[in-house]
Amino acid sequence: MFICAGIYYDKNNPNEGRDKSPCGHLPFYDSVGEKRYCVLHFPHDDKLEDFGDAIVQKFGNQDYDYRGIWVPEDFFFNRQRFLSKADFSYSYFNGDANFEDCTFDDQAIFDSVTFKSDAIFSHATFGQFTTFFDSVFEGIADFNSSHFGKPDIKSNATFCQSKFYSSAEFVGTTFDCEVEFSKAKFEESATFEFTTFNSTCEFQYSLFKDSVIFAGEYLEILCNNGNDNVNKVFGNESSLNIQFAIFEKPEFVAFHTVTLKPHWFVNVDSRKFEFTDIEWENIDDGQKSVKTEIEDLIHRKHQGLVSPFNLFTIACKRLASNAEENLRLEEASSFRRLAYETEWIEKKERLWTWMNQLPKESEKLKRRFSGSKEKEDELVVPVDSYGIIKRFDFLHLLYRYTSYYGESWRWALGVLLGIWLAFTFIYTQTD
Repeated sequence: MFICAGIYYDKNNPNEGRDKSPCGHLPFYDSVGEKRYCVLHFPHDDKLEDFGDAIVQKFGNQDYDYRGIWVPEDFFFNRQRFLSKADFSYSYFNGDANFEDCTFDDQAIFDSVTFKSDAIFSHATFGQFTTFFDSVFEGIADFNSSHFGKPDIKSNATFCQSKFYSSAEFVGTTFDCEVEFSKAKFEESATFEFTTFNSTCEFQYSLFKDSVIFAGEYLEILCNNGNDNVNKVFGNESSLNIQFAIFEKPEFVAFHTVTLKPHWFVNVDSRKFEFTDIEWENIDDGQKSVKTEIEDLIHRKHQGLVSPFNLFTIACKRLASNAEENLRLEEASSFRRLAYETEWIEKKERLWTWMNQLPKESEKLKRRFSGSKEKEDELVVPVDSYGIIKRFDFLHLLYRYTSYYGESWRWALGVLLGIWLAFTFIYTQTD
């Protein structure tokens, strides 16, 4: 009985494995050494015509199980519609992989696929679950104007641990689902121009060795509501996660005409990034902005959130440094205020915690004086009002209420006028 070397079988039950394999009951086609293959898995370009006949037959039977196939040069899948699950896991494309203008109504699985040349998925439509996990793109990865997911059903797309050895292009691509590039490796440029993310976008632990660009577009055409038509890349329900991503050329990381939130830059050094025409959310409402950003941080379960306030403060200070270095002075001022307000909220919460535990600490102190050595009676400082006063940062308090951290001339002027009026009143009441 012929068993194709291109598929692994259960040695104890080879017939069952054969029935479930992409080969089906295809006959022996050719061999390489002692390995015998069917036409789908035979690793040679000379099989083009016979390979095409076998693929057409499977496609006509709506059999889209192409696991492990070896695709010769000059064979294209473009403009096809896959009505059910299409599985290309472990496949090898020796030439261009052309899936231009294809439609995948169900799952599209390209796990551990090797694309030796260009992978062309431009104008393709991916319906539900799409995965390119651990795939290798040795040529250009072209996903321009493609569409992932459906807004009305739960769907997602993943490129986790994939390796892009040439440029990765997602120009005009729409993601109506969560998309993950976690631990992906980009050797050359990654382009997300005029892309639309309508859900979560994950790049944590990814490696970028060249340029990265997220760019929206501004069209001088008035919409029906009278507003200019602007693609800001990240929609109202979307979020960007680039924590712990490595950017070897941070000066070539660009965000242009997009909507961003400060907490998206937690656990990443943004000081050399390029920000142009950015619409920043949650940076001008003081404590309200801080609380919103911290809640989003906790909700997204960012790693290293032992102290979300501290991490968010660092992110804001780095963004402030970037803005000041590039002479966006008002923006720098907003980020500094946000950082100081974050520290202030954290200190206030710590103060209330100390005050709320004072009665408990007082009781523990009494038991300690009575000779108790129980572990639960160990004191947590501070144990009295003096200890709280000693540890509280009153300098921060004065800095905030006298000049709003040196960032508001109106606030400082108001304090100065208040002092002037107070001394004027005192002077008029004295002899």
